Amino acid sequence: MNVRAQANARGQKMIPLLVRALGAAADDVNPGWDGHVSSDEAFVALLVAETSSTLHWAKAEPAAPSGLPLSVRCHPLADPSLFQFMFILGFGWITSLKGSAAKPVRPRLAIPDQLPAGRLVTIATVESSPPISATTMSPALATWVCSHTTKSPSIM
Repeated sequence: MNVRAQANARGQKMIPLLVRALGAAADDVNPGWDGHVSSDEAFVALLVAETSSTLHWAKAEPAAPSGLPLSVRCHPLADPSLFQFMFILGFGWITSLKGSAAKPVRPRLAIPDQLPAGRLVTIATVESSPPISATTMSPALATWVCSHTTKSPSIM
């Protein structure tokens, strides 16, 4: 899929990120999903994982248009009712969230064909205690704290 960049009101180029699902084996030790995020231009992205009481975030490194690997997984721990939630994009990762579930848990995915720049998009949730959601934002231009625009960058 090829998506054309659009300009926002400030004349900055808005570049939607494209997501391609590569899939993960159903019998994998760490159930979840692996994919790849790419764009027509260089970009950075923000990862956000939250529960009802905590918020965790990480910034991925600047990426070439060819993109970065994306992974959303639930790693089982020694206690069979506990798991570690892992949300990784390139070298940006959130791995400090733990949850509990009565049975082995797998992230429920809601990954769109493209991620709009500058908006948080929930891409996965985990039904656990506490419930966990994983969102990503490509500040790709509206907020990237302006790494790549058609005009001179400025901090927003």
